[in-house]
Amino acid sequence: MQRIFSFLISATLLAIGLSACSSKSVDPAATVDDIESLMYSGDFDAARSLADKLCNDTALTLSARELCRLSMAYMKFSDIFDTDVNTAMATRCYRMAINTDADSANAFYQTLPIDESRHVDLMSKLEPLLSSDRNAHIDELMDTDSLYSTPEEPEK
Repeated sequence: MQRIFSFLISATLLAIGLSACSSKSVDPAATVDDIESLMYSGDFDAARSLADKLCNDTALTLSARELCRLSMAYMKFSDIFDTDVNTAMATRCYRMAINTDADSANAFYQTLPIDESRHVDLMSKLEPLLSSDRNAHIDELMDTDSLYSTPEEPEK
């Protein structure tokens, strides 16, 4: 009986240990460092794959700085792979960074070299168009009532 009890306790501890190993936590800052290192070494496919995994992990919380760094990585992927998906992902990260901590995000983007500031300009212009409230933004840009109104009849 004592053997069975010892076996059950051992099995339970082993199961807990295995689950702890399989659910290792991801360090977002280290992962963003890895993405940038892979890009620096020229392995853009691996860097983009790692960035996609990081962005698709819904349980993961990224800081504004990490989101800013990811947005710039995606803009570089867009330059290399010439796909709109990368630009959209960059803009998504940009929006999330601004929503997380606007001051920190703006400080990060202001420190970028001039040649990378074009990416920030593009993301800032695309962000309102890709946001969930884009219809309101479009309405602000164009007053549709004036386009479809008929001239008033003059009073007699």
